[in-house]
Amino acid sequence: MLRLADLLEAAAAEQPVVLSSGAEVFSAIAHDSRNVEPGELFVAIRTAHGDGHSHIEEALARGAGGLLVERWPEPWGADVPAPVTTVVVRSTGGALRAWARWRLRRATTVAVMGSLGKSTAQAALRLAWAGAAAGQVYGVGDRNDSLGIPVALGSLPPSASRIVLEVVAGSTSERRQVREMCRPQVVGVTTTLDADQLWWRSATELAASVEELVDEGAIMVLPAAEAAIFRASPNRPRVTFGPLGSAADLELGPDPNAPAPQWPRPWSLLVVAKGASWRVQCPLHPVVAATSWAPALACVLALGLEVERGIPALASSRPLPGRLRLWPGRGGGTVVDDSFDASPASTELAVSALAQLPPPRLACVGPGTAPLLAPATVVAAGTAGVRLVVPEETLGPSAAPPEAAEVLPLGDVVASARTVLSAGGTVLVKGVAQQRLERVTAALVAADSELVRQDRGRRLMAFRSPRRPTWVEVDLEALAANVAEIATELGPTRLMAVVKADAYGHGAVQVARAALSSGATWVATATLAEAAELRRRGIDAPLLVLGYTPPELVEPAQRLGLALTVFDEDVLEALDRAGERLGVRARAHLKVDTGMSRLGVAPERCGEIVTLARSLEHLELEGIYTHFRKGQDDQAVRDQMERFELALGLAERAGHRFRIRHAANSAAWKHAVSARLDMVRLGGELLGLMTADGRRRRPVLSFKTTVAQIRRIARGTHVGYGDAFTAPAEMTVATLPVGYGDGFRRGPRNFETVLIRGRHHRLVGDVSMDMCMVDVTADPAISRGDEVVIIGRQGAAEISAEDVARRVGTINYEVVTQILPRVPREAIGWVGNDH
Repeated sequence: MLRLADLLEAAAAEQPVVLSSGAEVFSAIAHDSRNVEPGELFVAIRTAHGDGHSHIEEALARGAGGLLVERWPEPWGADVPAPVTTVVVRSTGGALRAWARWRLRRATTVAVMGSLGKSTAQAALRLAWAGAAAGQVYGVGDRNDSLGIPVALGSLPPSASRIVLEVVAGSTSERRQVREMCRPQVVGVTTTLDADQLWWRSATELAASVEELVDEGAIMVLPAAEAAIFRASPNRPRVTFGPLGSAADLELGPDPNAPAPQWPRPWSLLVVAKGASWRVQCPLHPVVAATSWAPALACVLALGLEVERGIPALASSRPLPGRLRLWPGRGGGTVVDDSFDASPASTELAVSALAQLPPPRLACVGPGTAPLLAPATVVAAGTAGVRLVVPEETLGPSAAPPEAAEVLPLGDVVASARTVLSAGGTVLVKGVAQQRLERVTAALVAADSELVRQDRGRRLMAFRSPRRPTWVEVDLEALAANVAEIATELGPTRLMAVVKADAYGHGAVQVARAALSSGATWVATATLAEAAELRRRGIDAPLLVLGYTPPELVEPAQRLGLALTVFDEDVLEALDRAGERLGVRARAHLKVDTGMSRLGVAPERCGEIVTLARSLEHLELEGIYTHFRKGQDDQAVRDQMERFELALGLAERAGHRFRIRHAANSAAWKHAVSARLDMVRLGGELLGLMTADGRRRRPVLSFKTTVAQIRRIARGTHVGYGDAFTAPAEMTVATLPVGYGDGFRRGPRNFETVLIRGRHHRLVGDVSMDMCMVDVTADPAISRGDEVVIIGRQGAAEISAEDVARRVGTINYEVVTQILPRVPREAIGWVGNDH
């Protein structure tokens, strides 16, 4: 809770001015407009990625009771709730920190620092301190930096007099800002392990940053075995903690006299301090307790309180989401959810914890996690029968598969995990935050399980490619929904997913996987090279090459188990020779040209082609198909189907019945039921591209970039190459890092507009190879880092691939396939059963 009068008093140096009056008390502080609750104070913060002033309208729409801003916001319309308290300050961040300093001076505080285990130690300390002091203790959760700490304090009642802070200060400026706010009486350090993998260059630098934040007279709580922290603080009053037998002031470890635990029964731990010992039942895995309970109880000692009064309170501890939390798996077994983050030490701890739980054991780890495993850990994992797997979808295009793990498609990872769980085994899920592997956990445990990154703001967080500020999002959930819906409508008719041209620019491998897991049974490509890439990435479903494969490439195709399109004698005979050499029956589909005049055999020649094929011992002519030139036109489809029936009749008279007949495409299958035959071939419709007969399912692709720079230009100023545009009046121009080198068309006609903050903004000047400019004069709230939608939806506004096609004078398929490979394709959403 934050009182306006307290904020104005504490932040006087930031020159606060109350521009409008409303609420005097706010229930909490919010800086993310997506998470604002009614009655909260929304603080507009400028960050490296954007400016919170751009999101004031959303905060107000969600019920914010007040605004803390650095400038008077633009008019927002009559439908916004009023009255709203608005305070303008010189620096919103500075005002928050000043208020936090004022607030913390009125409480006893303990700061928890270190590279691992801070949040879990903070939660344990709150329990132990409250038990030992017989009074309420408050914490800040994992909000641990110069912004997060004030925001968290805003949710605490004014009466909070005992507060545990989690603190991270990885730079000189942040250490200065945190030190301005915090003067803790006790500083506890969980560990300095892995410091070089996080915000510090070394354990020594972490230790020095801790020392910089500690006031003279404050007591330090330190891990007994870590030398770096002692060298940095040789003369400080301190309390140490460590494992049993470490001679630390407080020792903690598994009770050597207790029987081996069987989770979910608790583990039995032994605590030793000041010559006394206590046994306690611990619901946390001992690996977690060693880095949380031990420093927490040592902080109780440092506060001058009795440890034995704090120990019983720890029995009510519960693991935090995503931090070695054990869950019953659906249908049996145990899931160890450690998906909050990953580093070398935390990964080794997680694998060692897994090795202590029931077999069979499987560890699902992110691609950046497996290489972090020390060789000894890999050996130990192998000895314990731990199978290490990495979801292929989490690998970037340049990421080398980790040597210590198998690389499997995401669906196969989940399926393997479920097999382990059904046998009563244990599955570990471990990865860095960006990989969002908590989604794997969600597929394995009950729907109401508490997982990390599940609040509204994190679920709605605008995706940004880690590789470039211009990217394509491929929504695999939308794709899976489209495929499943169509497969249901088709009933027994098989569905072939056409993924040629890199799945129309969407990414062939990920599209093929999602389609096959959602109802498709075949896939198709245009070329042998495209098919080979799918096989290389582990896709072993039936696969047809729709285009021309010359005779000299037939044998490599058969080595990959592909079905090839045939329409002349040369390729048929080459297939037979390849089948004989490989000891297989080469598979082929005969293409019949019924009216496209593009590729295929004339229907009248079908009998003689079939006769030849039947004479070839190592050839299986399993399929026959045609393609509609105008699938949306009933009469055109009927005409071509008559020609196709002629070909089928001639084949039958030659003594051959095809196992698979297919003709209908996206434009035809819905209305031309007779053309569905044994299988339909769909590409664009699966991806949410409008069909020729006017249907559109959920769009799968969004093309996005960000605002790189904003400038105010005078009348008469030229914009871009060749003076193609001259400002007719003073205006504001935004530069975007996307150009024709990405497939963002230059001419003769371009995309015309983009979406920023839910509004259309027009391109000005010629599009360059790598950049373009747009007129943003109409929205002064636009700032650097704002998301820009080129194709896709933003708020209530949308630019579809069809909109772009009309503007540039082409079709939607060309628009999406022309987005060039240097634009990263980033999969979002989740594909799999029970997601």
